[in-house]
Amino acid sequence: MDISPLWRCTKVIPIPKPGQPSFHSCSHRPISLLITLSKLLERGVAHRLNYFIHQNHILPPEQFGFRKQHSPVNSQLRRIADCITHGFYLIKHTGMFLLDTEKVWLNGLLFRLISFHLPDYLTFFLDSYLEGRTSAVHLNYSTSALKPTHSGLPQGAVLSTTLFSLYLSDMPHPSPTPLALLSQSWRPDTVSCRLSHAVTTLFKYFSTCKLRLNTHKTEAFLFSKHRPPSRTLLISMTP
Repeated sequence: MDISPLWRCTKVIPIPKPGQPSFHSCSHRPISLLITLSKLLERGVAHRLNYFIHQNHILPPEQFGFRKQHSPVNSQLRRIADCITHGFYLIKHTGMFLLDTEKVWLNGLLFRLISFHLPDYLTFFLDSYLEGRTSAVHLNYSTSALKPTHSGLPQGAVLSTTLFSLYLSDMPHPSPTPLALLSQSWRPDTVSCRLSHAVTTLFKYFSTCKLRLNTHKTEAFLFSKHRPPSRTLLISMTP
């Protein structure tokens, strides 16, 4: 199935982020506006795609975001809060490292979709949906020329969240951090060492799938009842 080039054209509206300098491009959130008919078609495809994902158990159970009957607020955050609370009870330090990624490699995503053995009609549609996309930025009553989009998924598109989850479906969960990047120990230096090892493992994975890390949204936290000499959690971020 070949999609019309008009349906693959995205109008990008940059929305300023609160508290960020307006003259920086990274201080805006790019919201993609798509043709209504295109979004209706996406909803139908998303329904078929999510049914296939559910029937074949493609996404790991740890993936709660953007899934029906899965709430990252009520499930994942509760698990993290329980882990931190348990650490308080044991007088342990709990370290947590939060990462934010951006710019999905489209050819890598297509390869990943093929490896899932999707039905042919879904594979052909998604191939046409991802290839040859263009975008134009609209700002202050002016619109830029159309430019080809070689990476990233349109923010605001119906299929983007599901495709992003599929792209990261085989992301490793380095031991001993079963809840994403979360580790506990009586020694803060042990927590830092474990998380540094986990970060190194993930960096290798990100390098393989050509996924960029958004360093502006990457943070480390240390939760402890008995305050260590330094509240800073030192984590090596060497790829």
